[in-house]
Amino acid sequence: MRFFGGVVATLLLAFGLLLVLAASRIDSEAELRFIQRADVVVGLVMAYAMLVLVRCSGALDETAIRPRAGLGAFLVLWGVASGVLIAWHEAVARSRWYVPPAVWALNGATEIAVACGDYARDCGDAPPPAQGLAGLVSDPGVAGWSGPYLGSDRLTDPWGRPYQYRAEANSDRILVWSMGPDGRSGTSDDVRREVLLRGEAE
Repeated sequence: MRFFGGVVATLLLAFGLLLVLAASRIDSEAELRFIQRADVVVGLVMAYAMLVLVRCSGALDETAIRPRAGLGAFLVLWGVASGVLIAWHEAVARSRWYVPPAVWALNGATEIAVACGDYARDCGDAPPPAQGLAGLVSDPGVAGWSGPYLGSDRLTDPWGRPYQYRAEANSDRILVWSMGPDGRSGTSDDVRREVLLRGEAE
């Protein structure tokens, strides 16, 4: 009987581990929350299986264990197993979803450059330097303006600083950049996006 119980417990543990591994690919917050709720059930199964294995091994004197103590041990095992699974899935999901700030900054600069192109299409030219990128968000009183072309939150880089912008005189070329983590323009960590308003991005 003990052998049969040990086999069942081992199978339950293996099943729990398989579920944990199968759920390691998480693509959204909704999936993460669903899997973490399931972790509570999987933790329950694994805690039960561990107790069965211990009992089947004969390592404990069951006659010396009070029912309340056994229940307490089971609840502790359940809490620990579920907590470990929940924390592990949280860590796996966050590591998969992590995007370096420089990538976010480049995407933001590209988005602003595209918005400048839309502005130039409607107004005939890029936003003037005196107006800056604010002209993409609110109407500066320029003929043809049909924005907003961008939300105001898009004008801030991942480090909480405003994107920089320069339109070259007598040219369709514009430059949008983030000053990077050091907050200074012209250093090696700047994230730049240079585009031709009537051509392809470079």
